[in-house]
Amino acid sequence: MTMTLANTTIQRSLAIPNCDLNPDAPICNPTPKPPKPPQQYGTVTIPGLALLYVAGQVNAQIQDTQLHLNNLNGNTSFLRLPTTFGGGQYPFTIPKKVVDLDCGWICPDLGNANFYVNDWNLNQTQLSWQSPNFVLSLSFESSGREIKGYHTGAVDLGDDAIPDVNIDNARLDVKIQPILVNGLISYKVVDATLNGTIQATSVCNVFGVDVCNSLFDYKDMIRSTVDTQIRNRLNDPGLRQQIDAIVQPQLAQMGVPRFGTITTSSVRADGNNLVFVYPK
Repeated sequence: MTMTLANTTIQRSLAIPNCDLNPDAPICNPTPKPPKPPQQYGTVTIPGLALLYVAGQVNAQIQDTQLHLNNLNGNTSFLRLPTTFGGGQYPFTIPKKVVDLDCGWICPDLGNANFYVNDWNLNQTQLSWQSPNFVLSLSFESSGREIKGYHTGAVDLGDDAIPDVNIDNARLDVKIQPILVNGLISYKVVDATLNGTIQATSVCNVFGVDVCNSLFDYKDMIRSTVDTQIRNRLNDPGLRQQIDAIVQPQLAQMGVPRFGTITTSSVRADGNNLVFVYPK
């Protein structure tokens, strides 16, 4: 549209919205839509007693689980499931830990300290209910030297130059959180922690380098590797079905029904009970 005022021409462009693309524009719909009501949530409570019962029943099924950790003279680590969960052996690799024995630019190359996991085996498996999670505790044997140290370099000094390491009372705790999926109780792995007492069998100072400090990093590397294997197995659809086949009838015996088609958005503890929160 062109307007003339006091010999001045002003051009004004009127933008007309496309109501097919923007039906909520005021010119298209002068009556604004009412605001959406806030999301409403419901809750479902599972008695802690029922979950303690489930943990006890599952414990009876997992005692034949085997976990072997070794990368000395070849990687032979594996996780073997009990026959109640389909059996099967799953090999995996644990990398060795290498520490560069470098004491500065004025020193010659002193080689490397190499650490290996040595024939370390699972001793006991236990599932417990610690609201709001199940905790799968994998306890390892304390006999023998779990970590072997070797020196390599221009002149290999072998086993005698590097301390071995005992890891006593080692336990990997895997937190498993129950969730509701389509009305049925399922689970997800939350995290894992590896605890244990690390004790070198000889002096940690090798050519001026404290090689034992790096072993705490190696413990985390071992934890991460085993955690990944546990997650992979627990997240396997076939294993989930087998676990469901054990857990759901136990819950039904404890009076815990299927909850329609509910899928939870969050979980919280209420004492020893578990509360599922879901959008209505």
